[in-house]
Amino acid sequence: MLRSTWILFSTHAVRTARSKRALLCFGLTLVPVLIAALIRLVAGETGGSPPAVAVGYIIVLQTIVPIVAVVLGSSVVAEEVEDRTITYLITRPIPRVAILLGRWLASALVISLLLALCAFVVVTLLDGAGVASSESAVPAGFRSRLVRVAVAGGLVYSAVFAAMGSFLKRPVLLGLGYAFAVEFLLSTLPFASQRITLQYYLKSLLFAGDPELVARFSGSLVKLELATPEEATRTLVVAGALALGLGATILSRRQVLLSA
Repeated sequence: MLRSTWILFSTHAVRTARSKRALLCFGLTLVPVLIAALIRLVAGETGGSPPAVAVGYIIVLQTIVPIVAVVLGSSVVAEEVEDRTITYLITRPIPRVAILLGRWLASALVISLLLALCAFVVVTLLDGAGVASSESAVPAGFRSRLVRVAVAGGLVYSAVFAAMGSFLKRPVLLGLGYAFAVEFLLSTLPFASQRITLQYYLKSLLFAGDPELVARFSGSLVKLELATPEEATRTLVVAGALALGLGATILSRRQVLLSA
């Protein structure tokens, strides 16, 4: 199975990177970069921590990460069905688990590169805004932490949406509905319901390791006691693994019927 997974990954990595979906995602990741550049241009000396944290969390982590994951993650299996190439794959001596894992790894690579670059550039632009006091400066380590959390979010979300694509014909619409109606909405409410969202654990990874940052933004961005970084990491890993396991199980038992 490892050899089949590697072959599918290496075959689809370049194809995914050159796809229209990847081009769309690249355009999406430019949005927070342009916002950061505009803030840098307009705010000048008054930039720093508030805009960097706000753009990094609200725009990058809450908005761009799930959208990019939906666009590329949901196509892992669904694109093969739409292109009518799924029948070729399932009639070959290839484990169906390898189809999901190989294609997901290819999408995950593109997602990780796009989100890491986006998060890095956003904080770099706003970190250099020349703030007047150290209290307003972007906290040390925030840039690298945002990059890691954005990549982690992209991986987990894409695993969830890849699993959706293993049994849904058009998973993009449902994925977008879930990302905004469930994840975004619940994660902005100051209730314990946040804990059922992936965003809560991503936010915990971003903020929980920095008590000063939590105290500074507790009235706006941090509205609920956060999970520890260890708990957040464990939960995200388990969620991603369960999603891929569920998707692989469903795909291995699925009868693919193509319409004429």
